[in-house]
Amino acid sequence: MTTCRRKYLSVTIVGVLCIVYYVSTWQSSRLHRPFGDKSVVLSNQIRAVQPLSEHSLTSKHVRRTVDNTTQTPPSERGVSDKRIIILTTRRSGSSFVGQLFNEHPDIAYLFEPMQLIKFGGTLADLSVDVIRSYMKKIFSCAYSDALHDVKELPMRASFLSHFVCASFLRHWKQGHGRYCTEADIKLAEFICRLSKYVAVKTIRIYAKQLPLVQEYLRERVQIIHLHRDPRGVMSSRITIDQFKARQQRTVYIQKNVNTLVRKASTHCRRVRDAVERIAAWTSVEPSLKQFYHVVRYEDFAYHPEARTKALYASLGVELHSNVLAWIRKATVNNTSNGHLFYSTSRNSTQTAEAWRHKLPFYYVHAIQQLPNCQYVIRKLGYEFARSQEMLHNTSLSLVREFG
Repeated sequence: MTTCRRKYLSVTIVGVLCIVYYVSTWQSSRLHRPFGDKSVVLSNQIRAVQPLSEHSLTSKHVRRTVDNTTQTPPSERGVSDKRIIILTTRRSGSSFVGQLFNEHPDIAYLFEPMQLIKFGGTLADLSVDVIRSYMKKIFSCAYSDALHDVKELPMRASFLSHFVCASFLRHWKQGHGRYCTEADIKLAEFICRLSKYVAVKTIRIYAKQLPLVQEYLRERVQIIHLHRDPRGVMSSRITIDQFKARQQRTVYIQKNVNTLVRKASTHCRRVRDAVERIAAWTSVEPSLKQFYHVVRYEDFAYHPEARTKALYASLGVELHSNVLAWIRKATVNNTSNGHLFYSTSRNSTQTAEAWRHKLPFYYVHAIQQLPNCQYVIRKLGYEFARSQEMLHNTSLSLVREFG
């Protein structure tokens, strides 16, 4: 009897341990897949890369939808068949719009790759030649070459994963706070070469660097120029600034209103400069217009499925069901995805309108008096708030039909 009890107890303990291990593994896999499950296995292709990683990236860690493009070895397919750039400004809804590409199983989407080549300065200091050379390597999936001078920078994996571990590799990362290894870069290169498209988001193209946009259009790179109401942009930036300052929002705005007005003026000047210069180029060379797409964040917020379908159609890229599934899930959430500033999942309509209740009318009025902001508001199809009552009455839309 004692022997039977011992055997029964041993089996029970083993069973409990197996259940605990299974649950912990399942929870871990959920934690490391914040941007969706690009399901199914790349096991045959992964075995072609030797060695891949000391992290034992087996088939259970490496998942991706397998379609026709993933059946062809990268050595035969070469670099991406199509290049896409999301050109925008900070706090303009680019995390949401970028995710519309990151959810596509055959798009290698890179979040702000130019952040890694500042070399201790600012992106505004970079020459056109430096950016051109760097981006050529990015679009060619040559990450090892692109990061030759910067891969040793002490950046946390949580940031570096936006690029080297890439959004399309993020759910393969194991553990928190690790630096990306050389193996991560090689794996990113491999998956990038399996992808039909490479999409890059950049929020910091300065005046002297704008000629690159013209070059890319001539090279048939698809440019998505994403805009947002400048009043909404400033409201979103204030959210970050007042959080860092640890001040209540209304107090922060009152204390810093002059600075905030100057920042709004700078933002609108940069937007206007880009809009006017690109319009001039496409006017002289009408053939470039087919590669230039002006979109607004608000349109995606109010009509996410319709606008996404229209954008994909204009790019000539087949829309995948994964993208639509993510939209349906993400745009009805009442809370963000857990990140205070860079959220991709929330109630999109409420987010687009939130600035109307967060900004005091005196600051909104000050923005609307700035010549460059007046130009942007009119040019991009927004309405002026003529009074505090009009500002707060969200039944009156401040977004006109556009395009």
